[in-house]
Amino acid sequence: MSSTSLQGADLWRAQLQGAALWNAQLQGAHLGGAQLQGAVLWYAQLQGADLGGARLWQANFDQVLNLSLANLRDVDLSQMSAEAIEKLLRKFEGLPDAKRRQATIERIKNVLRPQEPFDILPRVRIDDGQPILVSSREAPYFANVAQHLTTDVAAYEATLAPFLVDLARTDPQVASGIAGRVVKSQREWRVDPRLLYNLEAERLRSLWPDLAHRLLAAEKEGAFTLDLDEDDRKTLQYLAAPAPAPASAPSSTPSFP
Repeated sequence: MSSTSLQGADLWRAQLQGAALWNAQLQGAHLGGAQLQGAVLWYAQLQGADLGGARLWQANFDQVLNLSLANLRDVDLSQMSAEAIEKLLRKFEGLPDAKRRQATIERIKNVLRPQEPFDILPRVRIDDGQPILVSSREAPYFANVAQHLTTDVAAYEATLAPFLVDLARTDPQVASGIAGRVVKSQREWRVDPRLLYNLEAERLRSLWPDLAHRLLAAEKEGAFTLDLDEDDRKTLQYLAAPAPAPASAPSSTPSFP
């Protein structure tokens, strides 16, 4: 999947363990709860992407990775314990080819070698005024980007909404994908009762009415045509109606703590 464009894609809970996502264009993508263990994210563009609750342990990052305005709340950046690694390595002891067996074991050891928490996420690219949303600014994994973190959801979403609409203006398919995610946020909470609490909180985010209004305003201006069926368009219109936001970016930049 390297060099792939997945802007605005819905990859919620996707199984991407070990995926080669270097240089992937994932701006605005929904990767909430995705399984990204061991994934290679070198040069990836994740501006405005939602990685809330994603499993990222042993993922490979570099300093070119762009996480501006990414949502990293509740991500799992932990590492495998020494006991778990040994248990995994024992599974390869039965390989008949000794040379292949040793090479495989050494490769796995190298990938899973322990790191200090502050070494896990390097000083990735984060543009000024576009911080990462996190659950806690004290988490040791974020030490290298500490000055670019926020826990202020309202200020974050006020900046994210115009960013996503600007992204939507670049491609009608991206616009329709983002609009589809807004609509889905109001419906997918019914899919799995075990996830009712988290998804109900997701449904009530202030981002959705703001984003719905901005998308419909941009469509009215002729920026794109949203590929939505009648029911989905009604949902988008309903969301936009109660508390319309200005179609352009806020005149003042939200202040992040």
